[in-house]
Amino acid sequence: MPTGWCADRADLTVLGPSSETGYGTTGYDSPDGTYSPTPHAWVAQFARAADATWNTITDVHARNGAMIWDFLPGGRWPSTVAALDAIRDTQPDLVLVGGVFANEYLNNWDLAHAERNLRRLVTELRTARPGVDLVFTIYPDIDWPESRRPWADWAEVIQRVATDTGTRVIDLRPLIDTPYNDTEGHWSDDHAHLNDHGQTEVAQHVWNEFETWTRRC
Repeated sequence: MPTGWCADRADLTVLGPSSETGYGTTGYDSPDGTYSPTPHAWVAQFARAADATWNTITDVHARNGAMIWDFLPGGRWPSTVAALDAIRDTQPDLVLVGGVFANEYLNNWDLAHAERNLRRLVTELRTARPGVDLVFTIYPDIDWPESRRPWADWAEVIQRVATDTGTRVIDLRPLIDTPYNDTEGHWSDDHAHLNDHGQTEVAQHVWNEFETWTRRC
């Protein structure tokens, strides 16, 4: 019997950093750096479409500045640490972990340490909700001038963990060019966050990926 997303699309949970809060889009006004369902936030656009199509309830635990370890016990904010307990309660059919390693990359974290945290998060998620489907998104390459490692190194680890753990990956790098080669106007002035146009592109791409997957269930 199918489990997870192909069995039931009633509930979906999104974890992530500012790439999932709506930060950088018009109308973002969260006082504590958490999710704000602005008109152009990609998560909000996706949630509205999923509700209209499948009656899916989307629960968002995202926080500006969050890293993977923030969603594990001992993380920095109650809103991120609470995600695992919420998943135990709601038993979502799918958990999407967005913007994986974006802040680890920006803060020049140790890559091996970050990988261990990601593997631990996958284990914790599947313990909290056995049979859940998992999806990672790989953020577009910011090409951050102060980073000691190229974003491609981080993306390679994300892909490896996904392969090892049976997790789907939506790679946004081919969709949106770096902010320093941004001829389409996808990025905010800070060269790190997608604007209304960029997040709308992401919303459409993620929606297309989910529609294709769902048709094949």
